[in-house]
Amino acid sequence: MNGGLFEDGLDTRLSAQRMGEAARRIGYESYWYFGRSAADSWFDGRDSTVYGLFGHGTSGIVQTAEGVNNDDHFILSGKADTPDPSLGTRYFWKDYAPGLDVDDMKLAILAGCHTASDSSTWGNFGRMGRERGIDSTVSFADFVYYPGTCTGTTNCSYAGNYFWERFAVYAEGGDTVGVALSKARQDLVTKEGSAKGWDSSVVFGSSDTPGDVRIAPAGEGQAWDSKPLGIDPFDPFGLTLTWARDILVEGTPYTDFVTSQGVSYRTIDPTSNIQVAGPPGARSVPALMTGSTGASTAPAVMTDTGQVTNATTPGGTALPTAPRRGLVWLQAPAATQGEVKLDKAAARGAALDFLSSYVDRFDREGFKLTERKRVSHLDGDELYSFTWRPQEEGRSGPAAVTAEVDRRTGAVVFLSAARPKDVASTEVTVSRQQAIAVAVEKAGAGRVKEARADVWERPRWTVTIDQGKEEPTPRLVEVTVDGVTGKVISTSRT
Repeated sequence: MNGGLFEDGLDTRLSAQRMGEAARRIGYESYWYFGRSAADSWFDGRDSTVYGLFGHGTSGIVQTAEGVNNDDHFILSGKADTPDPSLGTRYFWKDYAPGLDVDDMKLAILAGCHTASDSSTWGNFGRMGRERGIDSTVSFADFVYYPGTCTGTTNCSYAGNYFWERFAVYAEGGDTVGVALSKARQDLVTKEGSAKGWDSSVVFGSSDTPGDVRIAPAGEGQAWDSKPLGIDPFDPFGLTLTWARDILVEGTPYTDFVTSQGVSYRTIDPTSNIQVAGPPGARSVPALMTGSTGASTAPAVMTDTGQVTNATTPGGTALPTAPRRGLVWLQAPAATQGEVKLDKAAARGAALDFLSSYVDRFDREGFKLTERKRVSHLDGDELYSFTWRPQEEGRSGPAAVTAEVDRRTGAVVFLSAARPKDVASTEVTVSRQQAIAVAVEKAGAGRVKEARADVWERPRWTVTIDQGKEEPTPRLVEVTVDGVTGKVISTSRT
């Protein structure tokens, strides 16, 4: 794993450290570095099962470090069928021997801006990783933000560093790459009210479904079972449970569920404490010892009334009833082949029907659509994404609701109903001009791209400043300003 403290203040060291620590606990011989050269980083790839580069990026390029010898600080994808133009001393993924150098790699993370995007010159990391035999390659289609003003790893757990910290927790606990990315996205939005670009993940790979790869337990890369046709529209509480566990995130209790149909979901009801056998890392609830005296060996099934049947504690005591609503997060298999059937209007209708049925305090009249776009998180999938916000700031319930709909099957394959812990005030007293002045003073010179006001625990302004391009990667700064006091809450950079 490699992160760094870059000259513009971008700090990715905690991301590399947390991923390295998790990999070591899982059982890999794991190391993490700060500011490693491109040469060393390239050779690291040949010896790695779990591999990550956290830093500045752009289409086909990731920056590993900064300093005197900048020629040796870039890893590039390259294109297999054309010679690469000269760009100093650079190291290319295309130079890995196909099926040999990185064939044992389970997971490669390219955690920088636009690393999932195509470059006519430098190629595409995801496709090159697939051609070279990497099971699962995670890259990003948008600008992604890391902390921009912190020292060391002690006060730097926000934005991208928090995202990878949470991803490491879930991957170590046995979740698939796709589910761990989805849960980390949910946790970041719940904590900060924004995904900071980390919701743009795209997973490629040489396995049939690279999003289903797991790094726990430890082992060399291999193919995994797949669900390439996705899932038809479903009732999440009518699926067959395989395991569940209680979890605390920033002090809030949730219960995570996994089903045999490939759907994972989270509820906010702290009384839902179903205890069935789980994967490695399901530590927070006692596992059901199937085959033990008094324990059922049948799968746990949620009935239409919300009662869990065929699931008991090892002592034979019936487990608590699970809620019929209260979803705050869900991830389901998306189709990567077949005919695209839904237009935007039909997809929006499917999303609204699902949210109205399963998300507490969501209603069509009380929420306004604030964003809609086409997205992709797996090589070949076709999704529409919709985000709603409450008509009135400060109301109880979710403060941001996002649903992503599979355009082939009509199923909701991602749901986030994020809510802050509490809202102290909803009245903004700092003007837009005042917020911009504070942000520019904090970040330095640049062109103000956007200044938007919203409420997440407190009123705030988020000001985005374009500071140009430090070749070959772009530089954006986001400064969050308290909407009441005018003080800087946080600064993050791409």
